[in-house]
Amino acid sequence: EKKECPLCSQMIMPELFKGHEEICPRKPIVCKYCENTWAQVEYAKHAEACGARTKPCLICHKNIMLKDFDEHSSRC
Repeated sequence: EKKECPLCSQMIMPELFKGHEEICPRKPIVCKYCENTWAQVEYAKHAEACGARTKPCLICHKNIMLKDFDEHSSRC
């Protein structure tokens, strides 16, 4: 008998349930920029926008996009 995924409500065969947990579109993912949790299906769009936010570099004082901050810091 199928089991219901608690995240997306999809009915899954028991033998496929473990694999579904990894690919479930509602699987929670923590954003590496803001540390908020997003559903896998929404994460890519969120991370693109969130990573485009800026913060000032403590060395050169330029505003650097969060997605580029680690690389910038290593060569600034």
